[in-house]
Amino acid sequence: MWSASGRCRPELTLSPIDDTIMRIGLIAGTLWEAACRSCGIDPIELESPFTTQTPYDADLAARVETGRRILEAIKPDPPDVLLDNGAAGLTFIEGPGGMSDLKLTHEYAGVPLVSHFTDPVTVVLRRLNWSIALQVLQSKRWTKAIIDPDHAEELRRFGIPNVIHLPAGAPEFDYETDGLTEGDTSVPVSFVGDAAPSAAAYGVSASPRDGWIGPVAATVRAANPRTTFFDIYHKTYECGELPADSDSLEDLAKKAANYFAAKHLFIAQLALHQRDRFIIYLKRTLGDRFHLAGRGWQETYGLQADKMPVDEAARIGRFRSSAINIALIDEHSESAVSRQHFEIAASGGFLLCYDHRGLSDYFEIGKECDTFTDEQSLREKILFYQANPAKRREIARAGQERALRDHLAGSRLKAVLQMAEIRGADKIESCGDPDTERNAESSGKCATTETTSAAEHSEAQTAQVVELAGKLLILLNPGNMSRHWMLDIAEASMGLGIETLTVELGAVWQAKHEGKKINEQEFADTLRGNNVRAVLSYTMNGLADWSFTSGPADRPVPFFERLGIPHIMWWSDQPQWANEKEALRPNLQEALKSPNHHHFVKSDLAALELEEILGWPNCHGMPLAEGAGDATIIDDVEPEFDVVAVAGSPPNLTPEMEVFLDHDDPDVNAITGIIAKDVAEELSQIWQRAPSDLRSSLQSFGQQWLDAKCTNPLTGLYRLFKKLEPDFPDPCAWLRGNYAAYFEALEQLWRLRNWMRTFTLRYLAKYFSVGVFGKHWGGTSAPGGAWVEYHDQVRAYARGKIAINVLQGNDEEGVSHKPFQIAAAGVPMLHNDARGLPDYFTPDKEVALFRTPREARDQVAALLANESRRQDMGRAVRDRLFRDHTWRQRLPQILSAAGVSFPGVTLAIASAPRDKLESSGPAPASQQLPQPAST
Repeated sequence: MWSASGRCRPELTLSPIDDTIMRIGLIAGTLWEAACRSCGIDPIELESPFTTQTPYDADLAARVETGRRILEAIKPDPPDVLLDNGAAGLTFIEGPGGMSDLKLTHEYAGVPLVSHFTDPVTVVLRRLNWSIALQVLQSKRWTKAIIDPDHAEELRRFGIPNVIHLPAGAPEFDYETDGLTEGDTSVPVSFVGDAAPSAAAYGVSASPRDGWIGPVAATVRAANPRTTFFDIYHKTYECGELPADSDSLEDLAKKAANYFAAKHLFIAQLALHQRDRFIIYLKRTLGDRFHLAGRGWQETYGLQADKMPVDEAARIGRFRSSAINIALIDEHSESAVSRQHFEIAASGGFLLCYDHRGLSDYFEIGKECDTFTDEQSLREKILFYQANPAKRREIARAGQERALRDHLAGSRLKAVLQMAEIRGADKIESCGDPDTERNAESSGKCATTETTSAAEHSEAQTAQVVELAGKLLILLNPGNMSRHWMLDIAEASMGLGIETLTVELGAVWQAKHEGKKINEQEFADTLRGNNVRAVLSYTMNGLADWSFTSGPADRPVPFFERLGIPHIMWWSDQPQWANEKEALRPNLQEALKSPNHHHFVKSDLAALELEEILGWPNCHGMPLAEGAGDATIIDDVEPEFDVVAVAGSPPNLTPEMEVFLDHDDPDVNAITGIIAKDVAEELSQIWQRAPSDLRSSLQSFGQQWLDAKCTNPLTGLYRLFKKLEPDFPDPCAWLRGNYAAYFEALEQLWRLRNWMRTFTLRYLAKYFSVGVFGKHWGGTSAPGGAWVEYHDQVRAYARGKIAINVLQGNDEEGVSHKPFQIAAAGVPMLHNDARGLPDYFTPDKEVALFRTPREARDQVAALLANESRRQDMGRAVRDRLFRDHTWRQRLPQILSAAGVSFPGVTLAIASAPRDKLESSGPAPASQQLPQPAST
């Protein structure tokens, strides 16, 4: 059977919600364990995933190791949801590319993840840089529940999806509900909590130029507590540009890094203003009558403090024994009500809170708690409640009733699972959460506690599926390079909101090799059932892998045309030489002329040539691109070469050309002249196959075509052909009618430039340290290393102070893939001049150009002498890549040119790229169609 499965776990059939108990996989979730049991759920307790004291300190390697163990635990019987505290469930699975090919564990397993962030994301993910953090936060199957509403909103402003505000809650516990007596409270005033850490504790710092905004914003906030730091930073003082949908990942990461560095300094000031100052005041005015427990007070302020209570029972006992419990805002928050507020109230302790917005959403001030605003009001409230113990106990009793009714972890569990739209959440038996409706409005999700009927649910879901239907089928072929391009395109497709299906062509080819007949009907039914709107392949893959039928005038009709599915063919190698010239086979020409096909090649000239020489319709010039995940910043590789190249062409030069390597300024015209003589002889052999009356004119035409190319090396051969055509109509007509001879002549003429790559690299190696990675280079004057795999090539480029690419002769206009890989490495790029190249990279700013080996040598010397320019060029070319040249930008251009659209998906070019952490799939590239069954 052909069926869709894997990457996005598509819901091809819709079933009513059943009555089974929700299955929750719990990861380091001590708060949630008791909450689950209070709701009648027996959670699947996964082992504490990290050896560090807190998952905040887990680096990438630790999260990968943990991901493997979590996957092993849940793979036999996946739960409905993974639930954690502090992103302990954010882990990774290694793909075929190892640590450079990571996938999010929850998406790989097809299970949604819900994380409760009691601390800011910047603290929780402090071991991940912002480029990686922003990428993983893009996961749409990861709900980020944030206790601080201001922090939740700023994350949304940075483009992070599935962010909701979920307040903290009191842990589920067998609380004593007997009212307190005066004899129960042996401690006059108490506070339990740590001193606020400095921003430096998290490795965050801002430059002196930008660091002023933190303290200033804290001052502004002191005068107007309802002002958010986000608005102060971006609007009041215009310290940075607002995040924009058009930002590249790198631009967004820079904005986020600068913003949150400044905010940490703001939080450090804010913590002193709304937290630590009151502890200092109470300790110095009340002395031993104020009991303090927590870490950091002695080291930071010289204040004696008890150790933190070791368990929940000890904490509750502490709160019940204190006549007055001081509750302050968490040190990292602008406005969050902390867990301790709810915990004190649930314990039956009296709650005296620093006044801040949001508090009245959870407690009725003056009836269920009380507040203070400064040192004077704090002192007055303490004196008042010490003199009025009955009033104090009355408020404590009302506060406990409110907390036990509305603010236990069970209530929060139900609310967060409803907001995350987890199956079966509406069946959880627990108290409702008054904040649920407000959260639903801000997140755009229905969090009502009313149970919708199965029929209503099915009808609503069906309408949604109809609106968003439409998938892109990608044919995956085995290959060292092209396969990775297809996978990168699949990843870009999903990032644009287009669901993808893939077929492993290797399995199709193997089945045919074994003489098995492909069950095309089942495959066709699967494609129709998934509403596949286009198929994309590398070169002509998929054209002859399924059967043809006969159309009008016996024209062969390919499989996808029969189904009405446009077939997009991506030719990184020109059709006239790709895959041993398979596309030139005469028996395929009529099929390739199908109007259902859209051919994408590297330049407009190549597209025009295919249309006019081969008669293929729908040919488009389009540059290649790079996968955003392959553009991870390389900061652990030190340059060891002056110049690096990745090139697989053999470095053989004729003895006549070897001589020029010793010349200070090799004569390009002389070298070209040597090659031209041999090319002229080969062209003469081709002309001998023409009718005898055309050979003389073909000879004349061929010589002028050859001379024109020698004179105009940057002009494509087909441009020169058309320019000569009016003077040689008969020879050109013969070549148009004999495309095999035309392309054979082209192949000979390409030799006029093919020498440049090998010669330039070996010439530069005489003056600089040159590393060349590729086949056949051992023993030459430009050694480097063996061929490197696709995902390692960016790192290979990073081993050079400069990266060079020299186009082969067949790439006459436009560029190959290598410039985009160099750009991904952020290394200054040196490139031979080519028509069309400045359309993709700005000369001198993003790329240094040369036309001769001596010019290349001079450019290298100038760049090596100017480190500042090298750094500027590396940054500029990388910025350009993210702005214009990832598959996230290219795929919409391809689909638009092919006239393909997807209902519910806007194909605007989104320039914020994701990492190689593939969004999901046990068959991880995308949704895999299993191997074909034989009949």
